[in-house]
Amino acid sequence: MTKEVHRLGGLASRKRFADPEWRKYHAECVRRAWKNPEVRKSHLEAIRRVAQDPKRRERISRGVRRAFQNPEVQKRHSDSVRRCRRDPKVRKRVSEGVRRAWKDPVFHAKMKAKLQARSQRPEYLKNLSAGVSKWFKDNADVVKKRCRNRKWRAKLSRAQKKAYREGRRVPCGACVMPHPTSYFERCIEQELCKRGVAGFISQFRIAGTRYCADLYFAKQKLIVEIDGHPSHYLERASADRRRDRRLRQLGFHILRLRRRDLRRGFTFCVAVVVCKLEEVND
Repeated sequence: MTKEVHRLGGLASRKRFADPEWRKYHAECVRRAWKNPEVRKSHLEAIRRVAQDPKRRERISRGVRRAFQNPEVQKRHSDSVRRCRRDPKVRKRVSEGVRRAWKDPVFHAKMKAKLQARSQRPEYLKNLSAGVSKWFKDNADVVKKRCRNRKWRAKLSRAQKKAYREGRRVPCGACVMPHPTSYFERCIEQELCKRGVAGFISQFRIAGTRYCADLYFAKQKLIVEIDGHPSHYLERASADRRRDRRLRQLGFHILRLRRRDLRRGFTFCVAVVVCKLEEVND
């Protein structure tokens, strides 16, 4: 009997929510109620009680997942989120709430463990890369338009500098932060180990700068950059030149293994590195 009552109640609620006027009236009522401090306090306490119960949490998450399988629900939800994000007050409130949550050490440790567990699942990484690729394809015109905008580029540069000062990860930039080692870098490291060449560090963050070296020999202050990717000869060429000039001013020696060196074989590249080390030592 109770299940039947719940089923009929659910059908009636869905029928009501299908009416846009009723949804608008319901939203206004909820807004008025939440302006009352006592109502807000009681609702927050009830939400906390539900969040502490694993069974109820699982039941709610199942219901949300089931609802989000409907394309109409997904579209309606994404439209409402876009409308909310256009409001500067809402954006500010959301960002403040996220910062407050991440300052909590328990929440920080929990989310870090959760993200690390996710990143080890191949299907999650596959779906993530597919989603990012799809977003860039869908928004290619917007990205190009923003990149042409000087104000937006200046704003991004300020954000990068601020992140570097605060010790956080920088969003983008040529060889600014440690990146995954490429195939060429791994092969050259293996060849160096076979030849008995020691004393180098892979993906080393150079102190006092915002740069990361592919291979760094600390004793000789030699930085070896392995430029196997075509981007080093296209969009990153000027950034690489500025970086080399800055590092040479700080007293570092730079050796760049170009694509033509890599074509001659990894043994040849290792021989070039050994010759450079001997030259620096002399």
